[in-house]
Amino acid sequence: MDARMKFQMVIPALIAGSLICIYGSYRRWKWLVDPPEHLALVYSQSLLKVLFGSVFVRNFTMIVGWLVLAYAVALLLTE
Repeated sequence: MDARMKFQMVIPALIAGSLICIYGSYRRWKWLVDPPEHLALVYSQSLLKVLFGSVFVRNFTMIVGWLVLAYAVALLLTE
């Protein structure tokens, strides 16, 4: 698989994932920003909730979403 094909698969996946993070944290999807605490050993969002609280998880998810979107756009523009 050549580099162009990888970018054609990776960039849309990054954009989709970032939009899910941004929209999900904006809409406060429970599975994304307020997961059950008993899943802390297997789900990173739940571990963040246990360590720092629900507000931190929401803000962190929003920031990660925007950063990944910026990275995908940068990849798209530098291709």
